[in-house]
Amino acid sequence: MSQQIKPINKSLRRIIFWLFVIAFFIISPLIILYTSGYRYNPHSGRLVKTGVLTIDSDPRGATIKLNNELQEKKTPTTIKQLLPGTYELTVEKENYKAWRGKIQIYGGQTTNISNIFLFLDSEPDVLFTKTASSVKPSPTGDTVAYLTNTQGWEEIWLFQPKKNSHTMIGQDIAAGETQLNWSANGHYLSTLNSTRGLMIFNKNGSKLDIDYITTTPLEIFWHPSDDNILYLS
Repeated sequence: MSQQIKPINKSLRRIIFWLFVIAFFIISPLIILYTSGYRYNPHSGRLVKTGVLTIDSDPRGATIKLNNELQEKKTPTTIKQLLPGTYELTVEKENYKAWRGKIQIYGGQTTNISNIFLFLDSEPDVLFTKTASSVKPSPTGDTVAYLTNTQGWEEIWLFQPKKNSHTMIGQDIAAGETQLNWSANGHYLSTLNSTRGLMIFNKNGSKLDIDYITTTPLEIFWHPSDDNILYLS
């Protein structure tokens, strides 16, 4: 024998209808506020507009912590729906020193943090122990030019870190100030001294013949992209 389902009486239907209406008018504003970026702030006890944080680091792929709470994504990323206020920011990456600092998040605004540089967590290597009066790395980083003063003699040296080799390419009586300058791509090294004048070496240390330059320039400038152009003034 089948069981008959009794219809809901008119009064109960009216009650259910008005409950849905009331729930709609209560929930709808909350949904609108939520999608507009508002959140309840337990500290102030009211709804506030949230802020956005965009963050990047060098190198990328670092983990992010806000108030010691690990975030899901790594740098670079955007973190939304943050309550306004001061946050303790920590950026970490394996084999690098952690970066820590305080940031401020403002309601309805985006805070951009992009100047985070992480340094290797290791002791620096000692390249050489000589006392140098001037040091000039080449643009490519594979050669370092430097000057030493020993018992009244000024010496010009080239150091190649990969080979750990030092080569003296010039020596003269110390007099005046010597300027070291590499060409744009590091193929040539120029030395300018108020007493000895101008000298140019290639990156292997061989001195170029520039006897056609008969006067000592006051200043020299290498072309920003062409190693074969040197300006004298």
